[in-house]
Amino acid sequence: MSSPRTKRESPVADLGQVLAGVPLFSGFGPEEIQALSALAIARRYPAKQLILRQGEPGGALFAIVSGHLKAFTPGIDGHDTLLTIMGPGEVFGEVSLFDGEPRSASVATLDKSELVILSRDSLQPLLLRSPALAVKLLEVLARRLRHLSQRSEDITSLDVSCRLAKALVKLADAYGEPVDPEKIRIQLKLSQQELGDLIGATRESVNKHLRLWFEQGVARKEAGRLLICDRRALERMAEYTG
Repeated sequence: MSSPRTKRESPVADLGQVLAGVPLFSGFGPEEIQALSALAIARRYPAKQLILRQGEPGGALFAIVSGHLKAFTPGIDGHDTLLTIMGPGEVFGEVSLFDGEPRSASVATLDKSELVILSRDSLQPLLLRSPALAVKLLEVLARRLRHLSQRSEDITSLDVSCRLAKALVKLADAYGEPVDPEKIRIQLKLSQQELGDLIGATRESVNKHLRLWFEQGVARKEAGRLLICDRRALERMAEYTG
C-alpha cells in the first residue's frame, strides 16, 4: 500500500458506522462490516493535500467520509487534466484492486477531508467471497469510464462556453445549496484554473466567460464560491451546439 502524505489517524470515526454508510458496502451484514472495520484506517487531511501521485504503486481502496477530492493527471505543460471531482460516499483507488498496477491518476483534497483506507491485501479475499462487492466495484469503474468518454466527446464537439455552462450545471446539481427559489450556491471552492482543467480550457478562457456571465447576471462570486443566479440561462448555453 502506498503511503499517503501528511497522514493523521482519526480519533473520532466509528469505522463500522462509517463503512456501513458507504454505498459500496451497503449490502454487507453487521459481521462483515465489523470484519472490514478491523482492517480499515481512518485518516484526516487538510485542504489542497496530495493523497496519491500518478505512477505510484497501488495497493489500497479509499472511501470518502467527508470533504471533496479531485482526480487528475499532470500535464507536461504544467496544466493538469481534471478527471473528476468526488465527494462523501464515493471511493477511489479501485483499479489497483483488480490489476495491482501503479496509480493511473493523482488525487488531492479540495477541502478538509476524512478518508477510510482499506488495503488490497485485506480486500482481495472479500472480493473472492462476495461477488456482489466485485460487481459494485465494476459498476464504479463503468461509471468512471462513461464519464471520461462523455468528457472526451464534449471537448471535441462543444465550444468552451458550452462546456463551462454544462460543468457548472453539473456542479450545481452535485454540490449546490439553494439560496432562494432562483439561486444555487456551489459549495466547492474551485479556482478558475481548476475549472479550466475540468473542461479542457485555459484559465484565461474561463475567466473571460465568467466575467461575461457576471455582467449578465447569470452568476456571481461570493466568498470564493460561485452563485448561480440564472440556471436556465446556463442550461440553454450547455445545450447549444451551434
